[in-house]
Amino acid sequence: MADLEALRQRLADLREAHASGAKRVKTATNGVVEEVEFQTTSDLERAIANVEAQIAAAEGRPAGKIVHLRNTRGWS
Repeated sequence: MADLEALRQRLADLREAHASGAKRVKTATNGVVEEVEFQTTSDLERAIANVEAQIAAAEGRPAGKIVHLRNTRGWS
């Protein structure tokens, strides 16, 4: 569970940086401070998607979002 909590904290830090427009992310995990600087916003978005996939794998659920569409014709 410690790894899952560390991943969730990293995801929160990445999302906070993305929302503020910063490209430098500083994360403290288990007493170790890691600072990463992303070149572009798309690199940061890929890192967020990667951490989300790692969390999903740790929880045992599919990595992608499942969307169910209801496609009907005519009146409903």
